[in-house]
Amino acid sequence: MEISWSLTFPWLCIIAALALISKRIAKQNPQPKLPPGPKSWPIIGNLNQIVSIPHQSLHFLSQKYGEIMLLKFGKFPVVVASSPEIPKLSLRLGGMDSSATTVEWTVQEILKHPWVFQKAKEELNRVIGRNIWVGENDFSQLPYIDAIIMESMRLHPLATLLAPHYSMGYCKVGTTVLINTWSIGRDRTSWDKPEEFLPERFMGKEINMLGSNFALLPFRSVLANLFHGFELKLVEGMKVEDICMEEEYGLTTHPKEPLEIILEPTLSLYLY
Repeated sequence: MEISWSLTFPWLCIIAALALISKRIAKQNPQPKLPPGPKSWPIIGNLNQIVSIPHQSLHFLSQKYGEIMLLKFGKFPVVVASSPEIPKLSLRLGGMDSSATTVEWTVQEILKHPWVFQKAKEELNRVIGRNIWVGENDFSQLPYIDAIIMESMRLHPLATLLAPHYSMGYCKVGTTVLINTWSIGRDRTSWDKPEEFLPERFMGKEINMLGSNFALLPFRSVLANLFHGFELKLVEGMKVEDICMEEEYGLTTHPKEPLEIILEPTLSLYLY
């Protein structure tokens, strides 16, 4: 027994000394207060909770854990922000792919909400008339067209997750920070009836939408002239409830299924 104690005692002293040193180091270098989040698994972290459409998975997790939450992608810590109060966004996206995506979603939304399309047609006929296409100088007189575009971009942002940034404070240095714009557009503290397509929410309000007029110009031109020059109809046999609004995740988030529509000219024939 004496031999056993004589062998064990030095190790106990070493362990106690290491514990004391570790405690003092921890006091000198306190860990930052981390955001809440789900428990992570070894090796995979929280990747098992991120399904095929990441921004939707992150949105539903934020409903439980809060507007700022901490996840692990494998061994890497990731902070996800899902509140409009957190990021100060300055995003500029360009190119045919982003423009086409916005047009796709907007067309699908107005076909699901035909009264919105009719209200847009009334504004265009009143301001532009039926013998000319919409020009660049006309947009200031088309507030409802702008409202439709902004509402479409709220529900269907071009970049659902902004480019990752690295943390330099608040949480552990090197932690990846993601901004979930898809979730921000559905934040119940910022939007009334956030899941509904209601362009009227933007009427009479001064909102700087992604760089104001210049950034909206491609969408305005295409959509305003599309709405002005054509009647948009679903193909025979298709109903409004048949329109698929599911998303397909990628560089931009497209509608999962293509939509086939019929375009019927509505202006003077010599314009076509």
